Amino acid sequence: MFTHLERAADHHGSVAHISQTAVIDGVNLGHWVMAQRTRHRQGRLAPDRVQALQALPGWNWAPHTAHQQPGFTANPPTPSDS
Repeated sequence: MFTHLERAADHHGSVAHISQTAVIDGVNLGHWVMAQRTRHRQGRLAPDRVQALQALPGWNWAPHTAHQQPGFTANPPTPSDS
């Protein structure tokens, strides 16, 4: 499953868009991502998996609170805005 998540990150540039209902390439990736977050919260996720997930662009352990993170921009500027 992690390989599918890596592919999604490569294709979209981030995994921030993965919702709990996301099905990508026929794989219920959203459910798997949600399970990883739950296992992490419970302290049951292997340290190497934690590191691998955190290395993905856009990864967030609590995606519903991402807007509260420093540097969050709801509407990032487009190249034409600069």
